[in-house]
Amino acid sequence: MVDTVNVLLRIKRKNRVVIGLAKTNSMSKAKVLGTMYGIQITKPWNNEMYEHNDLVAEEMKENLFQAINEAYQKDDETSLREIGKSLLAYGFGQGYDLDEIHAEICRELDMVQNYWLNEEYPYLVKKGYVKNTKMNFIGYDK
Repeated sequence: MVDTVNVLLRIKRKNRVVIGLAKTNSMSKAKVLGTMYGIQITKPWNNEMYEHNDLVAEEMKENLFQAINEAYQKDDETSLREIGKSLLAYGFGQGYDLDEIHAEICRELDMVQNYWLNEEYPYLVKKGYVKNTKMNFIGYDK
């Protein structure tokens, strides 16, 4: 379905400015930046890009959930705090026990945004907390 928007159009006629509305096709302005994993990368993003990135995020969240639970079961507070700080952008000060940290990280994991995972997940892979995903996000580096 073609998405149309109203755009303010200013036309100069015989030293007068006439203001009117014109319809434009916003999809015709989509710039093709390449192809990755068989998906055309465009700006603005297309639905296939969003769907792909949501699937990648789902795999990342599953890996993170596994890593969080492993650290929790091993009573590895240092790892749990580091994973949590990377995901939540804040750390847990003194006074938080392992149960509270684990519960908060799990609660927030479900709501973490794809752009945040795109930034933080590679760091957690490098630190050895999670394994790399089969595919990466698309569209963030363009």
